[in-house]
Amino acid sequence: MSSDGIDTHPEAATELSLPPNDATNFAALAAATTTTTIEDDIIREDSSTVKTDNLTKSTNSSSRCDCCCGWWKFQGVAKAKGFSYATIGNGSILISNVFLSSSIIFLASQEAGCIDATTGRLTECTTRVYGFLPSSLVNSIYGIASLIAAFGMPLFGAIIDYTSHRRSVGRWLAFGLWLIQTIQIGTVSQTWFAMAVLQAVAGVLFEFHFLLAVSYLPDILRYEVSYETMNRFNRTFFGVQFGSQTFYLLVVMAVSTWIMGGWGSVRTAQLGQGLSSATLLFVLPLAWTWFPAMPAKHKLAEGRSLMWEGFRQNYRTIASIAKNHRPLKWFLITVALAEGGTTPLIPTMITIMAQVYRYNSSNVGIGSLVALVSALPGVLVGAISSRRYNPQVTQRANLGVLTVGTIVAAFIIEKNRRDKFLVQVTDGEISYAGYAFSGMWGFLVGMYYATQQLFFTACLPPKQEAELSGIYVYCTIILTWVPTVAGSIMLNSGAGPQWLLLPLVIFQALAFVSSLMCPCWNVVQASAKDPLLLNMIMDRTRTDTFSYPEEDGSSAVRDLALTDEETPVKDEQLANH
Repeated sequence: MSSDGIDTHPEAATELSLPPNDATNFAALAAATTTTTIEDDIIREDSSTVKTDNLTKSTNSSSRCDCCCGWWKFQGVAKAKGFSYATIGNGSILISNVFLSSSIIFLASQEAGCIDATTGRLTECTTRVYGFLPSSLVNSIYGIASLIAAFGMPLFGAIIDYTSHRRSVGRWLAFGLWLIQTIQIGTVSQTWFAMAVLQAVAGVLFEFHFLLAVSYLPDILRYEVSYETMNRFNRTFFGVQFGSQTFYLLVVMAVSTWIMGGWGSVRTAQLGQGLSSATLLFVLPLAWTWFPAMPAKHKLAEGRSLMWEGFRQNYRTIASIAKNHRPLKWFLITVALAEGGTTPLIPTMITIMAQVYRYNSSNVGIGSLVALVSALPGVLVGAISSRRYNPQVTQRANLGVLTVGTIVAAFIIEKNRRDKFLVQVTDGEISYAGYAFSGMWGFLVGMYYATQQLFFTACLPPKQEAELSGIYVYCTIILTWVPTVAGSIMLNSGAGPQWLLLPLVIFQALAFVSSLMCPCWNVVQASAKDPLLLNMIMDRTRTDTFSYPEEDGSSAVRDLALTDEETPVKDEQLANH
């Protein structure tokens, strides 16, 4: 075992954390603060006792400052401090991208000659620039970034697992994010396409950077604090990012709309990128100063490539889950499909706001604020429903309502587009329908993430949170590129913006059907009481330890690098267990 006592999957994240891998993390982060306060009532009856490599973790925090005393303290846990600074950077990037996306659509439409000379707003456009319709650019950028991130994530997971370069790679990724955010301050009519390409690169770097940052969290839960303390940490993480996102959004809108008397999309985006660049220059160096250097946790087998080892581990784990754990299998399938139907909602809504409702950057900012605020009551409703009934019932109801709501929204948006009632829009005469849809989706997605958080915790076999959380993180991104790429293809084929919702509806409906395939809640809870012997445990190249079941029912910590004589005996015990 390494000196840090780590036993995590390459893409490890704690069971109490959700990946804010896109703008819908408004809801994901809101889920963290509410669900962690009630999940012990639903799932864990023994959370007061926390196991570590030394059998029992001390939960006495009297020698440390309490978490509530300030988000920068975290009882002296350096990894938690680093992650809190990273969340501030994440929030500034996500909000600045909202304004930048609006600016790119505007500049592309301007080059295509699709800007109304009187109102300065977009008109319907069939002219292509660089082979794309202006309305398809945001979805194309997001789809490309999601596709590369989905297939590159196992490689970075292998870097976490098999090398000691986690912190150095994280620092270079942080520098790349800051550099791109700074360069994009120069987004103008002459540079917009290059900046759009950089935006796709930034999306990939963001996913990888988040993966490296979140990989530190399992160690906090397992070896440094209790479940109760980790719950408080997660609520603080949520508060930091939710507060920073809200503050950042309000500052940009206040300066561009009220103080400066109504800046356009381009100057508002430049302001957003400038503030984000300044924020990243401060918080990311602090984050990677607090994040410690970590040793390699596994030894790569001779003759194997680091590039493919992450894929091998994912395959072994997924195959084991599919064979041995039906509730977890259907839950992860539901997650992959549901993320495909929810994650692209924000970039899709930005396109619809711009193309159908002729919103400028200030209007889009208001829509984002509405979605952010609406997620909070959605989280609360999801948590209350999960406690009153159970997370499974709430998840099914939520996915069903989300699917129906998106279908209804598509028909309304199509009617609005066909009626062309906004073609003659002026600054004081806009439709509030876009805000209403933002509120609806913000509420439902908030409810979805709150429910998903509790369901995942209930599915987890004991003592395998880190390994299975890695697969969970991977499932949240593996299919998110499909709806955006499909929507971009449809837009470039001449379909209206409302058709962007069709792939989302399909994924939402499939997620609802998949949720029905999961066994009843009693079976879910019962299956979580037995350990799942992952195939990757049989990997003799690991250099850490695992607690093997002994014949008398006890367990003993053994080195996974077993001798040839020990291997058949232990393999037989594992199979019997």
